[in-house]
Amino acid sequence: IQKALAQILPLFDYKKARFLQNPTVHASATVHDTAKIGEKCTIGPNAVIGEHAVIGDRTLIGAGTVIEKNAHIGSDCILHPLVFVGADCWLGNHCEIHPHTTIGSDGFGYFSDSAGHHKIPQIGKVIIEDHVEIGANCAIDRATISETRIGAMTKLDNFVHIAHNCKIGK
Repeated sequence: IQKALAQILPLFDYKKARFLQNPTVHASATVHDTAKIGEKCTIGPNAVIGEHAVIGDRTLIGAGTVIEKNAHIGSDCILHPLVFVGADCWLGNHCEIHPHTTIGSDGFGYFSDSAGHHKIPQIGKVIIEDHVEIGANCAIDRATISETRIGAMTKLDNFVHIAHNCKIGK
């Protein structure tokens, strides 16, 4: 029965179909002049697309979602409302990110000495490969220097935290 559901239920899944019929950039969205928006994209109310960000074809950006500078979102993605994608982070094609998820937050990087605790800046990035689905309220930390990577076809449930510098395979 699960195979039948997987084949039939997408025919009734309104999330993508309703936006692809009338792709639009909402009047309250802020899209930087240098951002590149693909064909047939929908960008919801109060979304923010930063400088030199790239949004692939047929991608849906939900209300209040923030895509920072130099971030890259692939084609055929769904970013539900209130998703955050930090600067220089990359999402592949066919990804779905559920509400209130943060991609590219600082990792918990500190060192301590006799003077106290000292923050280590997290200047790396997050790479999310193709066909990844990330549940609601997840946090994926950017790497300290290199990358945090989520491999192709990975599925994360709600409230998952991926720490900085982690690599999750396909």
